[in-house]
Amino acid sequence: MANAFFRFFNEMIERGYYMHLEVGYNKVADYCIKVYRKGCGEDGKDLVLCWAQDCDMELAFAKAYVEMKQWLCDNEGGY
Repeated sequence: MANAFFRFFNEMIERGYYMHLEVGYNKVADYCIKVYRKGCGEDGKDLVLCWAQDCDMELAFAKAYVEMKQWLCDNEGGY
C-alpha cells in the first residue's frame, strides 16, 4: 500500500498539486503520515490535507491514501 500511496502522491505533484509529505515512526506514536500545504490555511497556517496514524504501516498508508482522495474530491473536484 505504501508504494501505491507514493505513486499517487507523485502523480498529484506532477499535475500541479503542490504539497508537503511527512512520514514518521516512533514506538509511542506508531506510524504517522501527514500531507499538507504550507501557509495555505486560515491566517497563513498550514492546511492539512490528511493525517493518518496507526501501529500497522500498511494500514496507516491505506488510511492516508483514502483521506487524500476524499480531500481532493471534496475540495478540488476530484483527482
